[in-house]
Amino acid sequence: TLYEVSDIYEKTGQYKQAELLIDKAISYAPQNEKLRLKKADIYINQNKIEDAKEVLRVSFEEDSTRLESAMKLGSIHYKLLNYDSTILVMEKISSVDSLNMGALSLKAKSYDMRGLYTSAINTYEKILSVDSLYEDAKTEREKVIRKRAYLQKIKEEREAVPTFDFFIPKIKKTI
Repeated sequence: TLYEVSDIYEKTGQYKQAELLIDKAISYAPQNEKLRLKKADIYINQNKIEDAKEVLRVSFEEDSTRLESAMKLGSIHYKLLNYDSTILVMEKISSVDSLNMGALSLKAKSYDMRGLYTSAINTYEKILSVDSLYEDAKTEREKVIRKRAYLQKIKEEREAVPTFDFFIPKIKKTI
């Protein structure tokens, strides 16, 4: 198939040929998400991240059931440290599949990285309410709780230490 030949070209670094074949395959089967994912992979392997993101974004916008495209798009945003974009994409996935564990997990991690600890904890708790044996969610939730407690303790300690900003001595300038 065109997909398989495109895959061979991609693996041998012949990206232009791979791209041409996958475009032809998409023209024959425009609803095939697997082909869109392959095109995004070809772009990623060429370090054309913006092009890959666009392919995935369009794929998901055309059909909101293409959750694999959306997950890959969110993962790219996460790797690029674009946590707000990751959260947005994961929320779109959740609007279609509210119990998508991958989307919930990546959303919780993004909340954590943004410093939105309460939202991260709440998201991990939602995961655990669906699957109480989800070990990664348990572990990550505990880490966020400890991190939030530590930061709260530091904040309280700083607030407890008096500052003497009201007294600024005049320093004589000597040459």
